[in-house]
Amino acid sequence: MLDPGALMAALDDPLGAAAVAEDGEVDLSRARALLAPLVGPTFVGDPHLPGKPLVGIDGTVAGSPMRPLRIEPGDMRCAAGAFPACLDIAGTDAAGQPVTRLLFAVTEDRATSVWWADQGAGAGCWRAIGGGAVAVAPEVFDAALAEVAETQIGAVAGAALLDVPDEFRVPARLSLLRGLNSFIGAHPKYGWGGYEGSEHDSFPPSLLALAHALCDVGLLATAKDRVWYWLEAFVRDDGSLDYYGPSLSEHGMLLDLVARLARTARDRDWTVEVVEPCCRVADRLVRLRAEAAGLLPGVPEADFSADQQAPHTVYYGNNLWCIRGLHELAAWLGEAGTHYGQAADAWWAEAQVLLAADSVYLPDRRRFLPPRLGLHEFPGRLTADRDSSYANYRFYPEMVSSRRLTPEQAGVIFAFRETAGGELCGTTRFADWLDDWPAMEMGLAHLDHDRVAAAQRLLVGHLAYHHAAGHETAYEQVSIRPGEHGWREPKAGYCVPVQLVAPRLLRALLVHEAEGALWLNRAGFRRWLAEGYGVQGVTTRWGRVSFRIESDGDGVRAEVDLSGVDEHVPVRLRLRRPDGAALSGIEVDGTQHEVRGESLALPRAGERVSVRAW
Repeated sequence: MLDPGALMAALDDPLGAAAVAEDGEVDLSRARALLAPLVGPTFVGDPHLPGKPLVGIDGTVAGSPMRPLRIEPGDMRCAAGAFPACLDIAGTDAAGQPVTRLLFAVTEDRATSVWWADQGAGAGCWRAIGGGAVAVAPEVFDAALAEVAETQIGAVAGAALLDVPDEFRVPARLSLLRGLNSFIGAHPKYGWGGYEGSEHDSFPPSLLALAHALCDVGLLATAKDRVWYWLEAFVRDDGSLDYYGPSLSEHGMLLDLVARLARTARDRDWTVEVVEPCCRVADRLVRLRAEAAGLLPGVPEADFSADQQAPHTVYYGNNLWCIRGLHELAAWLGEAGTHYGQAADAWWAEAQVLLAADSVYLPDRRRFLPPRLGLHEFPGRLTADRDSSYANYRFYPEMVSSRRLTPEQAGVIFAFRETAGGELCGTTRFADWLDDWPAMEMGLAHLDHDRVAAAQRLLVGHLAYHHAAGHETAYEQVSIRPGEHGWREPKAGYCVPVQLVAPRLLRALLVHEAEGALWLNRAGFRRWLAEGYGVQGVTTRWGRVSFRIESDGDGVRAEVDLSGVDEHVPVRLRLRRPDGAALSGIEVDGTQHEVRGESLALPRAGERVSVRAW
């Protein structure tokens, strides 16, 4: 293992460098061995359960009479390796006797009942509502467990298949299900174990993360249901959002999400229902900018809601995402949204003028792009103080994910994070810990700018360091140093956006919806070629796509099904040799094509395309 103190003192990313295997790619098993495992609590329950029982690291639910167990890191897992609504636990009791436990919860008469079955010492099956417990017959327990499994299977029935090695596929699937389980029906919850309070329910990133993740894999009916509920519940008549500290960027992200879902689902009736609340949000943004006669000042993060200066400060990420949201709304609405597009164009032009004026060189000659207007000095370390940590964990990721920076501007931010103590194996540092809930913004930005290794590093780092060993629960913040028990610990509760980084980023590595083009296999790992990998039935805003890629001697072969993709959309495919050598030849449907790097534009003459590269 590496020394956490040395990692925290570094300005570069020695953890990410150490996780690179002999083949030149970052490796998940290697990364996990570099830091102590993460151990923390989780919850059980499906979307129908109003209260999600929290399960501690001793395998018990607080207030229940179940025996505490001593559990080694990784020995509390999801049942069958697939269902986060039920836990499969192996440990020892107070006498040191081995015990295995199945634990889940269901709704009975609008109350939460906890069920568990122990094997080994003190074997039996029990059910508890409130503080008391009663024994149940094994067949009754098994029948209840089967219903839980059936519910979990049904929740993702029809989802697109991401056919990759299990070390990536399984945590991604578990994460999607746990994200779904976090909500109470359609009602959003930011998290559990610290974030279940109603004041967090309308935090927009919870909806944004879940709806994007559902859209990624074609669970469009569920996504539409969650989005429609949120718009009805939390968009006020004046277009403001009913949350105690919404950032301006979250308004733009909401418009972007609805536009993406509408263009992907192509459901006219649903579109008619959601246009009006979206236009209320957009009209308010346009009106506020007109009143400000310039870039909009405003709170950039709920934690700044009590800050006296934040409402009067112009943050670039806020404005860039408002611009993108209006652009996406205009593209979705077509002629009816022309005025939103025009407003966004003028807004972006002004933002670029001010960004150019604010771009300076620091004393060490590094180019510096500030997160807020007029900031020309910055600590040399991105975890030096509160402002720099917030810039690193959220403000910079939102700037680069907005797609409204030039490549040069985005490159300045990428370089600053990588050389000023901003990252560890691609994950985001905040003060002396890791905080990855906005990490998906960095992942998408890496892919937008074709930073393949950076996107892969983030996925591996996130799975290795932000997911709990065994049950794969992801917490908002986690420690870098191990605690007194020898493992790393959560510093904040479980939260939905962090949990959903894994499925969203894995899908984006395979199918990336860039601006104006559909990218296939943009950042797939070369080592996956040994067994072959691909996707089946992935939905995009341009239609449904499938592909399969595998090694072919020293080269690679791909079969791509574009029959469901709109004909006018450019489609690019990346192919990489297993040995990492440069390609010397490409053949498409038997016809040789000129080699131009690792990717090629696929011809759209037929529905299916066969490609061989060597």
